[in-house]
Amino acid sequence: MRILLVGAGRIGAAIVSRAARRTFFDCFIVAERDLYQANAALAPLKGDGRFLAAQVDVSNTSKVAGLLKKYRCNFLVNATHPRFCISLMDAALAADANYVDVTGSLSQRHPERPYELTHVKLADAQFDRAEMWERSGGLALVGMGAEPGLSGVFSRYAEKYLFDEIEEIGVRATVEISSIAHPSSRSLNALTAIHAFLKPPVVFDEQVGWYTTEPFSGGEIFHFPAGVGPLGCINVEHEDVLMIPRWIKAKRVTFKYGLDSDMMEILHNFDFSQKMHAMEIGDVFASQDIFEPSPDGSPSTAVTSEEPSPSFACTGVVVTGVKDGQERKVYLYHAAPQKRSTKGEFQGRILQTSMNSVAALELLAKGLWTGCGVLGSAAMSPEPFLRMLKEYGTPCAMQERSM
Repeated sequence: MRILLVGAGRIGAAIVSRAARRTFFDCFIVAERDLYQANAALAPLKGDGRFLAAQVDVSNTSKVAGLLKKYRCNFLVNATHPRFCISLMDAALAADANYVDVTGSLSQRHPERPYELTHVKLADAQFDRAEMWERSGGLALVGMGAEPGLSGVFSRYAEKYLFDEIEEIGVRATVEISSIAHPSSRSLNALTAIHAFLKPPVVFDEQVGWYTTEPFSGGEIFHFPAGVGPLGCINVEHEDVLMIPRWIKAKRVTFKYGLDSDMMEILHNFDFSQKMHAMEIGDVFASQDIFEPSPDGSPSTAVTSEEPSPSFACTGVVVTGVKDGQERKVYLYHAAPQKRSTKGEFQGRILQTSMNSVAALELLAKGLWTGCGVLGSAAMSPEPFLRMLKEYGTPCAMQERSM
């Protein structure tokens, strides 16, 4: 495998750091508009000859396609802003390369009824290109980060092994996105997060399809594991809701983000924090187990003895439904330490995003994941991915929860 990574920001640099520990590729080009930034991402590698920095205008499809051809790369990995998804996806197609990204193309709200109807949904422009990719025989694996990405793997695993019928898949995630006292620890800028919260959230319902609702809707208290505890969660527009129902049969799919105390304070002017604190806490978990597929793929569990940390990025899916005639509710999740940013360290959500994209590349290189067209993680086999995360030293976990 020969890889062109476009984007050398925090996620791109974390992808480089994770990939450097693996041997599944022969060549890894890191391209940025600013060559200095590309070189900075490679600086910690101390002369690994597989890596090379390059300069390119990431918005120029023909220039990126030319770079793919120059270095004979068969995979383009997009770690840039979502506004570049389409131009980079088209560059990969033009150069007969495959494509992987960690997000989805941008949405546009409905001009007249933005809090009721969808218009251009997240990743729509990418799935509109599915037929072209199928004809080419190439693969565009979109949204291969934490969420979207790992959430799709969890959803596929739940459908395959844990449920006979799924009522709801609810992506529930949180991270310290607004630590005012320690701004270097943020995975997202607080203003960027608020902007995301103000966009019309999307919900999937089997009867009506996708629809939008008002920002800050669907408030609930959710108990996050790994020492995080109960947080107020709200509906947020996110790619998971647009991707998971394309491959997983569920009556309802939602995405809700948990907010820390700093962000609650920022949102106080919206009276949202008052709404959250007034809610009754329900949903207490019953167990916390490390889980991995057994040799035949079915779940096998072993109780973890690790001490929880109060500072974790947590991403997962809470799935409700029926198994063997009995109602069931589980939370499948991955937690990563939300370290204070120092040289050589990456924060929890950045670590999760980079780790999942590199794991997907390794599975594709080894032929354990295959496909053509425009696909998401929910279309792929979950077992090899979960085993790969364990090999990376970051296993996932599962909790049985009360209904």
